[in-house]
Amino acid sequence: VSFVGKAPDGVTPKVSLMATTRGLQERWASADECTCHADGGFKFNLMGWPLTTLGVSNAAGNYGSCGLGLTSSMTVPHVTELFTDYHSNTKRLTKSACVK
Repeated sequence: VSFVGKAPDGVTPKVSLMATTRGLQERWASADECTCHADGGFKFNLMGWPLTTLGVSNAAGNYGSCGLGLTSSMTVPHVTELFTDYHSNTKRLTKSACVK
């Protein structure tokens, strides 16, 4: 998932990137009984942009990473859009119901 454009103000650049692999997308799609997790923070990269991890955990508490997201802002709509796009692209690529 990647997007480069303008923020709602029409001036500020808006960038969204999600790094993942097909195997990690399969993990996301097949984890019907698992809980979804996301956590993020700043200053983990040279640009100072927020880095967010996305993954799932099972009933035993084992966490499995499914992707790393990098966004140019940490606003709720921006990060929500990144996760929504990841989810819909994963559903399309894995041909899964992927209900989360």
